[in-house]
Amino acid sequence: MKLAIEQLKKKTTLIGTIKRKMREFPSSVKNKQKQNDSFFYEHDGGCLLTVYQCRADKNVAILSTHHNKPEICPEEQQISKKPNTIIDYNQTK
Repeated sequence: MKLAIEQLKKKTTLIGTIKRKMREFPSSVKNKQKQNDSFFYEHDGGCLLTVYQCRADKNVAILSTHHNKPEICPEEQQISKKPNTIIDYNQTK
């Protein structure tokens, strides 16, 4: 997360996945139990960390300095209820 904050100071935004085993990964996020099609987030210093669980055995952690808050996109709301950080990551990868 330090690198993301440094890049944000240089006015460069980023969005990408982050591994849960990193030292900087918040322990409050590591220990949460999640349900299918659920997400939660943590906002710290201009970085938005979104953890989305689409299946019982798979979850994705996305770090973004481009987004301020997670929102569910209206066109995706009926289909899969994905947050905007996940949709933007999938479109730009």
